[in-house]
Amino acid sequence: YGRQKGHTEIYRGAEYAVSFLPKIKIEVAVGADMVDKAVEAITSA
Repeated sequence: YGRQKGHTEIYRGAEYAVSFLPKIKIEVAVGADMVDKAVEAITSA
């Protein structure tokens, strides 16, 4: 933890420091009627 460093990206000629790295990917299968509720629960956690 904390050993990974970010990296720099160049977008439209400007250089940006990206200090976060993706750590997890969540895949969830839910019925069409539950999509909004599932997204809300995940994003509010």
